[in-house]
Amino acid sequence: MNTSSNEHNLGAGKEPVVLIIDDDPQNLAIMTDLLETIEVTVLVAEDGESGVKRGCYADPDLILLDIMMPGIDGYETCRRLKADPKTREIPVICMTALADTEHKLRGFEAGCVDYITQPFQRRYWPVSACTCALGDLSGNLGTPGTRWNSGSRSAPAN
Repeated sequence: MNTSSNEHNLGAGKEPVVLIIDDDPQNLAIMTDLLETIEVTVLVAEDGESGVKRGCYADPDLILLDIMMPGIDGYETCRRLKADPKTREIPVICMTALADTEHKLRGFEAGCVDYITQPFQRRYWPVSACTCALGDLSGNLGTPGTRWNSGSRSAPAN
């Protein structure tokens, strides 16, 4: 598995890039191991501030974002990612142990496209969520009105 920075390469025969923003080393290890099974490049940020910076710099294809982190939490991290023109179209999947409806709604309001509750079920996560979000199954990124087209984000043809 490659862990270096990468431009959008879907459709170009190169591995998609997934940025994981999580402060828990155990979660990072589990997610990295699981993502290796679907051959993606994994980048890591251990807090929201560095996650926003890494997202702007690396331009990943997908962001997996922990909600409960020190400093700025995942909700604020997602709002900042969605406010920046460089990262606003990147789909963000929230991950947290907070499973009640209120927290899920806060994630969606912040701009997340999906919500995964922890602890993870290794059999189903992250393969199904990442595959769908990266467009391997349907071509959809998960962001309304956005599709992969020749390896870049663009509006769908009408």
